[in-house]
Amino acid sequence: MSILPRSRFVSAPLLPLAAALCGGIIIQHYFTLNTRSFAIVLVVALVASIICLASFKRGKLVVSTLFLLIAFFCTGIGLVRTNDGPAAANRISTMYDQGVIAPGDSIEVVGVIAGEPEPAPQSFYLTMRVDRVAFKGDERDASGTVLLLGQPPTERLEQEYDALALHHGARLRVMTKLDREDSFRNPGVSQFTEYLESKGYDATGTIKSPLLVERMDDARVFLPLAWVYSWRARMQKEFDQRFSAETAGVLNAAVLGNPHNISARAAERFRAGGTFHILVISGLQIAFIAGVAILLVRRITQQKLVQFLMAAMFLWAYALAVGAEASVTRAALM
Repeated sequence: MSILPRSRFVSAPLLPLAAALCGGIIIQHYFTLNTRSFAIVLVVALVASIICLASFKRGKLVVSTLFLLIAFFCTGIGLVRTNDGPAAANRISTMYDQGVIAPGDSIEVVGVIAGEPEPAPQSFYLTMRVDRVAFKGDERDASGTVLLLGQPPTERLEQEYDALALHHGARLRVMTKLDREDSFRNPGVSQFTEYLESKGYDATGTIKSPLLVERMDDARVFLPLAWVYSWRARMQKEFDQRFSAETAGVLNAAVLGNPHNISARAAERFRAGGTFHILVISGLQIAFIAGVAILLVRRITQQKLVQFLMAAMFLWAYALAVGAEASVTRAALM
């Protein structure tokens, strides 16, 4: 009799796990827990996870399953609490939503570049973590992340941008106009604000001239992460120099996670062949890179633990280098 429930769980494990997760989401949605109760839930989730692993190791599958469901239930509560928590009053998105900053206002943004500039045809993208903003003669502390587009149409302007030494950790003062409003969109397409939030951005903006950028001091950064970002930027330049523009665009997208340089003709060929998903980094690339990493570290050492640690470090470094989006992080974890 004890084998029957176990076999049912094994045959459809996602159903009870999804039910437990949804149960936690419902509880938090209708019975909002205070900070103290939420802290208790986090402790329960941690303890349940530890007991789950310990019970599984000892062969107590029923106990392990029970505490796994408890951990998923607590995770559901945590998801709602994290996503529905109130945004900080000084966050860029909050200022726009509350009308503190009006759409179209010129605003001076002070912040630090996160990652290396992302090259695109005749342009580049900068991700900036905001520290301060100034508008209408008022300067105040701020928080949030904005995506800025720079467009150097001439070689002289490109050289001026290069002279600014834009890299990970560089602090800038930029005069721009941030955009967070929904404009025309096709039916069924998500709102622009929802798109920004899904990507982790509060707003977007355009840098119209390098004269509107003031280079300040460099912020302190985690050096290994800066090395990873620098490696990715060098790889993109190598692809651009060694291959044709179309081939380099495909390599940058499929290997380094930069989709901006894919030509329309190449993208259409991949769509027609049903292989466009190859251009988006996910489980396929992660599994291939993990396999290569394991093969390489096996030539260095026969210690299984050392092999695992070295391959895992290399894999997570790659995941961080290409942006660590949800699909990439999920694949790396698995």
